[in-house]
Amino acid sequence: MRGSAKTVLIFALPLLALGSLYFIVMRGMSQRQFPVPDEEEPLIIGYTDRDIPLDPTAEYWTDIEPVRVQLYPQTARVPYGTEERVVWVRGVYGAGEIALQLEFEDETENWGDQSTPDACAIMFTPGDTPATGQMMGHGSGANIWHWLAQAVAVGEGRDPASTQQVKELIATGPATQTPMESQNVVGVGTYRDGKWQVVFKRSLESRQDGELALLPGGDRKISFAVWDGAAMESLSRKSIAILRTLKLE
Repeated sequence: MRGSAKTVLIFALPLLALGSLYFIVMRGMSQRQFPVPDEEEPLIIGYTDRDIPLDPTAEYWTDIEPVRVQLYPQTARVPYGTEERVVWVRGVYGAGEIALQLEFEDETENWGDQSTPDACAIMFTPGDTPATGQMMGHGSGANIWHWLAQAVAVGEGRDPASTQQVKELIATGPATQTPMESQNVVGVGTYRDGKWQVVFKRSLESRQDGELALLPGGDRKISFAVWDGAAMESLSRKSIAILRTLKLE
């Protein structure tokens, strides 16, 4: 019996290895490749002396010219992303705080009480971080603001205007995202007319270890990501933007 088992192992292990290699090769060949530029134009954010609303649908945001940001499928690790997408970004700072509004199309509205919620995120890194087609994390210590369509329950309904939908994370590489000790970022997301509009807001100053200051004249880079819940996207299966320089006028 021992001899028979040994013989089986001798033949089974190479076949298993060959099968795994075949899967990896075929998965790579089936993964659609998208051209990704080496760098993008800086994202320039203007100053305001007005109060900055958290309401993503406020007319305030229509006065700010949006920047079109191209997103590409995440291709650094399995599961890969599958779609090219576009997110429109508006930003403003003043009175010691910075805010960004993200707007992107989504055919379905997926909340956290479903299998996978819709989501989006912003990543900030030190300015000397090399530009890359991937995110969410670098050895330099990235700050990530991660919004999930996860509303707070109110009776038998939910409050989509809750500011508890954002997690402030720090990361040093893929799959290293860790919540910061204090959660200083607030955000609100609203779905209408086939689009999500999400506003993030935080202080310009750093308030804890690992938190990057976002001050005028500072040296920072920024990137974005979007997850489509209807497409069962979560974790690394997402669409991402290449890092670009962040400038506060």
